[in-house]
Amino acid sequence: MKRLQRAFGYYLDQGLWDEVADLFTADASLEVALDGVFTGRDRIRRFFYELGQGRRGLSYGELHECLQVQPVVHITADGACAKGRWRALILCGRQGERASWAEGPYENEYRCDQGIWKISRLHWYQTFQVPYEGGWAGNIDATGGTRVSGTLRPDAEPTERYDVWPGVYTPAFHYTSAGAWGNDEIDPAADEPALAALERRTLRLEDAAAIENLIGAYGYFLDKQQWDRLVELFAADGSMEVSLRGVYVGRRSIRRALELFGPQGIQPGYLHNHLQLQPVIHIAADGRRAWARSRALSQLGTYQGTALWHGGIYECEFVKVAGVWKYKHDHIYTTYFADYERGWAHGARAAPKPSDAIPPDLPPTEQYDVFPGRYVPPFHYPHPVTGMRISAVTGHAPAQETALAALGTHSPAATIRTTTKQTVHAVAALQRLEDVHSIEILQRTYGYLIDKGLCAEATELFSANGTIEIAGLGRFVGRERILEYLTGHCSQGGAPGGLFEFMQLQSIITVADDGSTASGRWRWFLQSARYGEKASWGLGILENEYVKADGVWRIWRIEAHPRLSASYAGGWLQPAIDDPATPTAPAPDLTPAHPASPYPQPFSPPCRFVHPVTGQLPAGSTSASNQPRTPRS
Repeated sequence: MKRLQRAFGYYLDQGLWDEVADLFTADASLEVALDGVFTGRDRIRRFFYELGQGRRGLSYGELHECLQVQPVVHITADGACAKGRWRALILCGRQGERASWAEGPYENEYRCDQGIWKISRLHWYQTFQVPYEGGWAGNIDATGGTRVSGTLRPDAEPTERYDVWPGVYTPAFHYTSAGAWGNDEIDPAADEPALAALERRTLRLEDAAAIENLIGAYGYFLDKQQWDRLVELFAADGSMEVSLRGVYVGRRSIRRALELFGPQGIQPGYLHNHLQLQPVIHIAADGRRAWARSRALSQLGTYQGTALWHGGIYECEFVKVAGVWKYKHDHIYTTYFADYERGWAHGARAAPKPSDAIPPDLPPTEQYDVFPGRYVPPFHYPHPVTGMRISAVTGHAPAQETALAALGTHSPAATIRTTTKQTVHAVAALQRLEDVHSIEILQRTYGYLIDKGLCAEATELFSANGTIEIAGLGRFVGRERILEYLTGHCSQGGAPGGLFEFMQLQSIITVADDGSTASGRWRWFLQSARYGEKASWGLGILENEYVKADGVWRIWRIEAHPRLSASYAGGWLQPAIDDPATPTAPAPDLTPAHPASPYPQPFSPPCRFVHPVTGQLPAGSTSASNQPRTPRS
């Protein structure tokens, strides 16, 4: 279902409306903002063609980036249906004319139809759509939540009425417990083919989780220009192709290429915030190769110098070497570069070409136009429902086509011999995967609750002795004090004219061997405002710990390291505006263990996850192992 929803976003990006509609069941329903309900796949297809003004694909100068992030997915006990809450972050516009932001949550339903997951109900709630110029503090949502209903009559009226920005609305959650996640018992007396299938499927899920961690670590190392750590993510014969700079082959050459982005180590006054989002991962049938499509959203710049937005699509290949996943081919296609001040309506920039100072080993494998031009990077995977190749895409390498023909198939069970030890491993691995999934639900739910000022509900996600520490401010201990802090600092999202969109992204989660504690690194991306007054950005890192009691995961510790707090008007070109100790924040219980180091200072928060390839902690780490600490009373 994560593949399905993320594929939906990638097709929306490019205006591939037929591919979008084919993701739905025949009797599905679609409800986008306040346009009403469209029922059946044909009507859904017509809705999207109306959205695209009757044509397939984007036109020259058009941008339509539809990020699908922060999933919370629950499957019914019979495995036939599911529900999911997601968030859409949308950057859209036309070169020389307009640019706008849009944002809002989904509450969707899915159904397994003859072994294939499809969308049975999609409902997107519009929080805002506002012009880039002036942002969400200086503009109301003039769309009124409608896009096509003026020209295409819906099949039914909207199921809910609400006010878009600066109005406030909290869509109902499809779930009530963020921490509980059911675990099916595995029968140790089950027959050998069943156990072999269990082991095989669990291994594929472990592979996908390892690759998602690899992608996340890549982004974190890129942020801090930790080139030596980043290059270790590659196989010895790996390659890197960034935008139109050409191809660098082998670790030594890749390490040389990384100097194009600056010297080793983040420098004062430099911002290189590189979000890795929306991975669609497939593992080859032999378990030795894999491919992933993912998205980059970057905030780049130098203090009082330049400030840029960057967006792009990765299509990468991975290889398993001695049981460890590594990058084989890293390829990012630039979608756009844009000046912060002028946005993507007037500030589009060209993609960089091959460097004379650090020349590539090979020329670019593809030539294409970046925004305002249009290009669809080739999809490594077929349509997740129809199984067809995307007609807008050509040019896959034959070897890759051959390998991908085997995706989704399994070796015959009779060829695999299971043992009691293998069965125990498979069950333990499945439990770890379910634990990670539960922690993802827990932390993402925290973000959704904070969004709407539901501070009391967010506090209930903590253990009784939980803490929040804000670097440079201090630590709040226990639920009562956590509630006091959240109410003073984060409640504006629930008030009319208040915005506090607190996205929880790019997780790397490690569960302890005993399964009772865990640690997790997250990235936050914050859009906040008071309508008619000011709007601001917030970027930072969370280093969290979790504890499991009575089968339910709770947050034990949140450690927040702000990277940027700046006005929307000035962005990261101008001085930061907010100190972590905001006027409404109460005094902490304990002094901070970590100083604040927001932009334009260099920023290197503690890193508590092991390197996904070498297994090593970063130099200077205070922890002797990657095992999360035991909570103290």
